[in-house]
Formats: sequence, structure tokens, C-alpha cells
Amino acid sequence: MKFTAFLKTRGATAAIFMGIFYAVAMLGIFLPGYTAIPGNVDKLPIAIINDDAGKNGAMIAEIYKKIYPLKKSRRIYQINKP
Repeated sequence: MKFTAFLKTRGATAAIFMGIFYAVAMLGIFLPGYTAIPGNVDKLPIAIINDDAGKNGAMIAEIYKKIYPLKKSRRIYQINKP
């Protein structure tokens, strides 16, 4: 059987169609997710954990507040290790 005759068979035609359909479907599903990331980075929540107890920990927390002003800042918790 020649290659052109093979391509005209029902199985080969279905396989080619499914391959193209799968590629287009994956692009349609995943591509919008990748383009949404750069536009929403400013909405990404971050956490800064300060494990330093005492005067140095408070000083670091104040420096971070001045350097990185957050739009929606929440409380800065200091975790004291037992």
C-alpha cells in the first residue's frame, strides 16, 4: 500500500483529525491561563514572615513597611519560637 493510499484510509484520517483537534483544544484551554498571569501579578498575595524576636525583629518589620508599601497590607505577625 502506498503512503497516499494509507492517508486516505478511515483510521489515518481519524488519527490526523484527532491530532489536530487535540492541539487546537489544548491551545484553547491553556493559552488563556498563561496570558492571565502577567496581568494579575499585582493582585498576588505575598507573606513576609519575621522569625526574629525582640528589638531587631521590630526594626526589620518597620523597614519592610517603609520600603515595600502594600496597597492592602495586613497585620505583621511576629512568631516567637518557644
